[in-house]
Amino acid sequence: MTPGLAVFRCDASPATGIGHAMRCLVLAEALAARGWRVLFACRPPTRDAVARLDAVEVFDLPPGISRTSEPDLLGERVGRARLLVVDHYGWDAGLEERCRDWAERILVVDDPADRTHDADWLVNPNLGCGAEAYRGRVPASCRLLLGPAYAFLHPAFRAARQRSRLRPEVRRLLVAMGGTDPTDATGVALSTLAELGYDGTVDVVLGPSAPHLERIRAFVARQPNFRLRVGLEPAAMARLLAGCDLALAAGGSSSWERCCVGLPSIVSPIADNQDMAARGLAERGVALVIGNLAREQGRSELRAALRRLLADAKLRAQFRERGRRLVDGTGAERVSELIEGGEPASHAFG
Repeated sequence: MTPGLAVFRCDASPATGIGHAMRCLVLAEALAARGWRVLFACRPPTRDAVARLDAVEVFDLPPGISRTSEPDLLGERVGRARLLVVDHYGWDAGLEERCRDWAERILVVDDPADRTHDADWLVNPNLGCGAEAYRGRVPASCRLLLGPAYAFLHPAFRAARQRSRLRPEVRRLLVAMGGTDPTDATGVALSTLAELGYDGTVDVVLGPSAPHLERIRAFVARQPNFRLRVGLEPAAMARLLAGCDLALAAGGSSSWERCCVGLPSIVSPIADNQDMAARGLAERGVALVIGNLAREQGRSELRAALRRLLADAKLRAQFRERGRRLVDGTGAERVSELIEGGEPASHAFG
């Protein structure tokens, strides 16, 4: 396909998180570098939750509009688009098919593999999701792009993997439970670290729209070795990952950033849509996966996991090397090349 207009349909909010919008921005930047014009179509409060959207063209969907009205409204707004990218749990084949009148090709970014899609390409970066998961859920002509090789990472993470080092002790620990962290897993993690008496540096990352931000800010202010970082841009986040020795993090798309850089992790899936990715990380031996920190079992597992990984340099080294082999950080470029290559290749379900 020659470059043209690419429309991205995604949302973000304190309740649902910012991961969908953030990974769409990475693909949008990769396409823009190839000469594409990009337009994001989002509902409020996506702009407030994702500051980086200020750098791209955004069409604000009217508050209260029904989901079924979105395809026609988008068609009226854009007229004609070479590509529609859908990264949204509220969309399925029914809505996507209605966009065929104005969208030449459709790419879907998916996680749970629980709905039908009318797509030319479907990207699911999660481990453990095979082609069989989409049997009967996508057209026979849909090209399935499955696994972390297609994870959308900002180029800064590829650069950071060259600077990261494995150190014999954990002297700097990252807590990153998502940009919004609606269940306050961050608070649980910080309380646990304080109870265990961890005396290294703790870097805490949250987005500016996180609902528990002010309480976390007050807690961090009382801990001499804790530092709060709000709304980090990708380059700053990549540098932070490269400088840390261990992460305690959520199980979303940021898992691929940590793998790429080589940062050993304890992963807690804080939402149901993170369970598949977390299971894949555990099965491939690239992270220590515990339960949801919103539940007592997850909190108990966190204490045991921290004691284990803080003491086991060999296991941290294994996580680092396996993660770096798994994710090289060029997923957005791979997908961009396939889009520009033209017709999607047929995927055979044997």
